[in-house]
Amino acid sequence: MHFNRATIGSYALPFLALACLAGQEPTSGKMIELRVTAVKKGDGSPVVLKREDLRLLEDDKPQELLAIRQENDPPLSLAILFDTSTSQKFVFKYVQQAACEFVDQFSRAGIDQACIVTINTKPRLKQSLTDNKDILKEAIFRLAPEERPIISAKQPPGPDYPGGTSLYDSVWFACEEILSKTPEGARRAVLLLTDGYDTTSKKKYREVSDQAIKYGVAIYSIGVGDSNYGGVDTRTLSNFAESTGGQAFFPKKAPDIPVSVGQLGKELKASFLVSFRSNNPTTSTSGRKIKIEITNPDLRKQKLDLAYQRKHFAQ
Repeated sequence: MHFNRATIGSYALPFLALACLAGQEPTSGKMIELRVTAVKKGDGSPVVLKREDLRLLEDDKPQELLAIRQENDPPLSLAILFDTSTSQKFVFKYVQQAACEFVDQFSRAGIDQACIVTINTKPRLKQSLTDNKDILKEAIFRLAPEERPIISAKQPPGPDYPGGTSLYDSVWFACEEILSKTPEGARRAVLLLTDGYDTTSKKKYREVSDQAIKYGVAIYSIGVGDSNYGGVDTRTLSNFAESTGGQAFFPKKAPDIPVSVGQLGKELKASFLVSFRSNNPTTSTSGRKIKIEITNPDLRKQKLDLAYQRKHFAQ
């Protein structure tokens, strides 16, 4: 099992996953609050942090770290995106089973909510946000990969030709049309169940990644593909995870998928809120880079993981 998560050296915060930004609206241009998950490598158990253990940099300049406090299992707003392109037809049943296991284990009625979106030539909402596990599982098992129809060479495919993969457009759709309208206090996330290839999107990676950050959406993925169709594009899924503070899982075989589901569920349920005061008086339309370093020498020695959103857009 390969997990795409950078292992940080002696000066980086090795156990902090900045999963999503909380409060992207302007806060007088000074105080900014970040939602953070702190986990140990391997078992994914949460880590207790103190303000004096950390240093935060914005555009490579140290900023005043005001406070860090642990959240008590915040509600989750999740968009589960299924790749239903032709390349998934031989692995799709395993993906369906994994998604249902996740819903059973980690979705709480009356607290968490999830929706189902398919990734094909165009994104399609198959089940709107609900906290009902049975409704979600029924929607999952109704899904099926779309086969490419045989067409004449004299008749090129139209814009809705099935079997394509608009991965970027689908993430954009989930963030813009669904998750942006969920409560700001909820933990917003996208779970991609795909091989990572994009063949038909109109949106580009950077604009989709920045949009997810602006809405405080962490992008997670379980990369599953068929070797006959090129396997898995690990780079795209890794980049989404790294830039938005999520994580990418790459199980080597179908029986490993439930292990990825279990690790994902643990990470989604542990989080902190970190607030800092920005000393930068200017505004930025392209976002400001964020970096967190560990100052506690004992913690620096531990073999722990770091993942965080690489920028913020609060002014």
